[in-house]
Amino acid sequence: VGKWVRAKMDELRADAKDVYHRGLKYILLPVLLMYGLLAVLNKGRNETVDGQLVHTARESGLRMQLKSKFPDALLQIHAGCAVAMLLMVLFQKHSVIRMLGKEGSFARQAHRWVGRLTLLVMMGMDVAGYLMGPYAQWDHFTTFEYLFAAPWIVFLAGIYSFASIKHVRLHRLFGNMLLKACIATPLARLAGAALQRSELATQKEWSDEMAYYIGIGGVSAVVGLWQACDALHVVVSYWGDDLNANLHVKSNKKQA
Repeated sequence: VGKWVRAKMDELRADAKDVYHRGLKYILLPVLLMYGLLAVLNKGRNETVDGQLVHTARESGLRMQLKSKFPDALLQIHAGCAVAMLLMVLFQKHSVIRMLGKEGSFARQAHRWVGRLTLLVMMGMDVAGYLMGPYAQWDHFTTFEYLFAAPWIVFLAGIYSFASIKHVRLHRLFGNMLLKACIATPLARLAGAALQRSELATQKEWSDEMAYYIGIGGVSAVVGLWQACDALHVVVSYWGDDLNANLHVKSNKKQA
């Protein structure tokens, strides 16, 4: 048990000193909180442009051509769950160092319950978003929807499956995957909206659909590279642990 407790403490301390906490949070946190505030205060709008129904997102200005209006209930569930999840993930990230306290402490209990609620609202966001897909006018949006929804399911499965002291390193990995997704999504949507209105899109004669995919895909690829580096670090650290364990066993045999 002592080994796993030490491993957990090491992971918590490492998480409190990662690249996000060392500097990125001072830039990203205000941006993400402002994004969430805009999503709460603003309203999306529907208008007819060139004979097509166009929905403009409340928080980013991202445009989408529709066959018919999104049902208000689905739109509110999708947006509400997304904002709630963002806030809870940020709470988890910023309070993780408090988990160094005693078992049964308020910080640990809060982490567990907020974590469960986060996974629940993530499912709500994903399901509502999937149900909104058929309202889109775009030909390839169903494929995009599957690609966009799949990672959230992986995050949910990974966080829940490895929520134990023995697998704390993998739990931390999947938790940080979710954080990066919560960082990537607002930035990607803002990038897509900016690209839809850019001179580049006009020169290239890109449709709103094409600019949507390029903007969101570009930011997601950059954040995905960041995540791949973290995943590689975890794989290397596990290999290092195995190597050290084998060397320790051989050393004990020689001493015996």
